Amino acid sequence: MSRSALPAGAFCALLALVGCATPAPPADLTRAVRLEKRGDDAGALSAYEGAVAACPRVRDKRQRQKVCVQAMAGRAYTLERLGKDDEAVAAWLAMAKAMSAAEWPDDAARALHEAAMIELRREHAKAAYDLFWRVIVEHPDASAADDALRVVVRDGRRRDARALDGVLVTLWARQKASELGDNLLGWRADLAEHELADPKVAIEVWDLIAAEYPKGPLFDDALWNGARLARASGDPKGAILRLRKLLATREEAILIGSYHSVFLDDAQLEVGRILRDDLGQARAALTEFEQLAEDYPDSVLRDDALWELATTRAGLDDPPGACRALAAIAAKFKDSKYLLEDAPALSSRLGCAK
Repeated sequence: MSRSALPAGAFCALLALVGCATPAPPADLTRAVRLEKRGDDAGALSAYEGAVAACPRVRDKRQRQKVCVQAMAGRAYTLERLGKDDEAVAAWLAMAKAMSAAEWPDDAARALHEAAMIELRREHAKAAYDLFWRVIVEHPDASAADDALRVVVRDGRRRDARALDGVLVTLWARQKASELGDNLLGWRADLAEHELADPKVAIEVWDLIAAEYPKGPLFDDALWNGARLARASGDPKGAILRLRKLLATREEAILIGSYHSVFLDDAQLEVGRILRDDLGQARAALTEFEQLAEDYPDSVLRDDALWELATTRAGLDDPPGACRALAAIAAKFKDSKYLLEDAPALSSRLGCAK
């Protein structure tokens, strides 16, 4: 039977001993790694140089990417260890150029980020931030873009928060469909709340995230933070509206087998508090507090819900109901903070012992 008549897997099974498995890396790369482990950086550098020269000749594209990235990164890191920062930066930039040309954006972004970190460590601020911005602008879908954005925001919010906000607005208009889109808005909302002291804008931006990225990683944060700021701004109904949207994701998660948001039990408790304290709907709040223990049996907020239930029933002139809630805290949550002072004091006031 000819080779062409065999399925690829069967042919590789027949010839496994002669190389159908993943090709071995170039000898120079193997030698470089071995020398690096021995602490021979000078020898490793020479071997990495050879591996960089040899890697374009690897035939398989996936293997070529792996080998070239390892060889180029190894060379750059070795130069750093040898204290040759100028050459290390040049090596990282050469890697970024090569990876971009080969259409490997994640590796190109990583190389730019590493070069930027060297410049930052040696206090070449302009060079560093120019490189960080290149990562963000040229490779917004790469994971390194998140890291670069975090660095420039940390610096920019200290220097000129309003100017930084303007840059984020411009970037989002260009990159809203990228992996970085919701992060750009997330930082805008954070700046608006803190440095710019403008909760109205912060709410608007969090709402925009929820609307534009309903399947994104910041959707839950957007609803939670929007609700938190809305309540603080005197809009309890708006807060509840956002929290209800967040709580609705629990049903969706059950139906499609997805994860539950870490904010769900917090949202359930907060809805009850807002109904009682802000809207004067204490009886409606009881249902929310009771629902927490039922829907979230593993929540660390269950004793909080029982405490809110006890104080709400006490406020509704229902001592037996309040005492039952206090007894449940004592029975189920031996380490609850409420057992230190609050629960005993309320129990005594209501005459629960009788």
